[in-house]
Amino acid sequence: MLEYLLLSVAGVLVASSAVFAVVAIRTGWVLPWLRRRMFRPRLWGYGTLLGDAGLFVSFLSFRVLHSSLMGEVVFFTAMALFISGGVLSCLSSRPGSDVTVGSNPTTSAP
Repeated sequence: MLEYLLLSVAGVLVASSAVFAVVAIRTGWVLPWLRRRMFRPRLWGYGTLLGDAGLFVSFLSFRVLHSSLMGEVVFFTAMALFISGGVLSCLSSRPGSDVTVGSNPTTSAP
């Protein structure tokens, strides 16, 4: 019973994170506490969505798959998704080559 409760709470958290990721991809809007250090909100959305997919696949493997070989394949797939999502999320907070930290990209320099 407790296992189902924990999986459902984790599922709700992953689903809400996926909603915020899709909003960031579609509109470029991110949560207020991420705005100051976020340079590429759409990239953050893709990274968060990949991380959420990795968590979903790992949760799915706990309850559905019982074969040891298939469990390993699903585990490594989930970890690859989760790690690639983390890399994309990390890259989204780094400025690109054309962005200077502290400058306003909407104004042109004299």
